[in-house]
Amino acid sequence: MKYLMNKIGNDEVSIIRKIHAPSGAHIDIGDLILEIETSKTVLDIQAEKSGLLLHSLEEGLGIKKDQTLFEIRVEGDLVDDASFLTSNEILPISLKRQISKRKQSEINNLFSMDHGASTSVLTILVDLPGERILSTPFIFKGGISDILVFEAAKLLIKYKELNAYYVGDGSVEFYSQVNFGWGFDNKNNLKVLTIRNAELLSLVELQNTVFDLLKSYEVEEKLPVNLVVGSTVTFTDLSRTEIESLIPLINGKQSLILGLTCPGKDQFRIIAAYDHRVSEGLTVANFLSELKARTLSYFYDEKGFVKLSCTACQKTIAQESSLGHRGFIRMTLPDGSLANLCRNCFEGW
Repeated sequence: MKYLMNKIGNDEVSIIRKIHAPSGAHIDIGDLILEIETSKTVLDIQAEKSGLLLHSLEEGLGIKKDQTLFEIRVEGDLVDDASFLTSNEILPISLKRQISKRKQSEINNLFSMDHGASTSVLTILVDLPGERILSTPFIFKGGISDILVFEAAKLLIKYKELNAYYVGDGSVEFYSQVNFGWGFDNKNNLKVLTIRNAELLSLVELQNTVFDLLKSYEVEEKLPVNLVVGSTVTFTDLSRTEIESLIPLINGKQSLILGLTCPGKDQFRIIAAYDHRVSEGLTVANFLSELKARTLSYFYDEKGFVKLSCTACQKTIAQESSLGHRGFIRMTLPDGSLANLCRNCFEGW
């Protein structure tokens, strides 16, 4: 069985940091074979089966994507299986679809005119009107990062092309689940750790998951592979710094990365860098607008009302309350998105 080095993140080349098992050695399942260093993390590669280990690796050697790392020979093996780091436990199942002729023509024009990369960036400002409605864990106080990722994961069910990647042969792969990569950086050690099936988590579950990832990031020198690979979209948070804006770099096999900064008191800027070969500017603009509206729904306005409006008629929650009604009705629409309806719109008056 041969094991290939598949591209991780934006790295075309990774480095063999340490070899723990020499070529010709017999290894058992779970034995540590080597350590691979990427620009963002160090991966421990363990044996998935027992057998004779064969390789020609050297420490410090650069390994390109799709290059053979090593081979484990087992008696009775007849077929080589290039499955390293490609199982569904690492990357979610995806569905391949051809892009439209119009989109392919747009891509061709983009590169034929030397416009450079296919990445575009849109931003939106979020001015918080008041305090959060519900209490929040300490690590998220004064911020919106947990809300942003929670609501973005739900929205990506509707905006499927932002949870996908461009294959390169005129088609796009759409992921079946939302695995949010959350960036952690203490100035010396940048890692993007994966929140799997983020679209299925409650806000509290997501907050707890991020807290657990933070503890693992701070305590564990070596992290399990499933925590550092397999994200389908990425989030980077600079809202605790003095940086007012940034242009995030899209990770490999993704079409969207979200950034967050805090340019002023109670003001946040959400930045979306997206692959123009996969999505459109208007689509991303609508995504950001919905994400902003959902984020503001977690805060009271200056009069103590939640900053919500009816999806159908745009009546505010304050106006609905003034009519003696309890509030809005939360509904799930056929496309998976959520809607808030006032009493009149819900009952069809």
